[in-house]
Amino acid sequence: MDALLTKLGKEMVESPFLSVMILDDDNTIVWHNERFAKDFNQGDNLVGKKCYNVTGSDKMHLNCPLELSLRENKRVKGYIDFGNINFLYLTVPLDEKHAAKIHVFLPKEPDNKSETQ
Repeated sequence: MDALLTKLGKEMVESPFLSVMILDDDNTIVWHNERFAKDFNQGDNLVGKKCYNVTGSDKMHLNCPLELSLRENKRVKGYIDFGNINFLYLTVPLDEKHAAKIHVFLPKEPDNKSETQ
């Protein structure tokens, strides 16, 4: 079972469908997968940037789920309605100085289609 869980974790962080990033307690991105960079269209390497700068802001977002994960050492899930698309996320504390965010953008209206890669 351990080998399967290890493979599952590797497949999730390398997924072309899920955006994954790890940030430190200063809101600096320390690692991200390829999908994360594509979602924000700011180049391939966002390491060293503040997570909120990647989204076009100059300060941390109000009720930042990553900040909550770090501060309370808890998982956080939720979604943000951007009008034409929904942003679903899960944050996970990794240790006292790092948290991860996994997110996906979903169309507002389900299209009942599957995508493969």
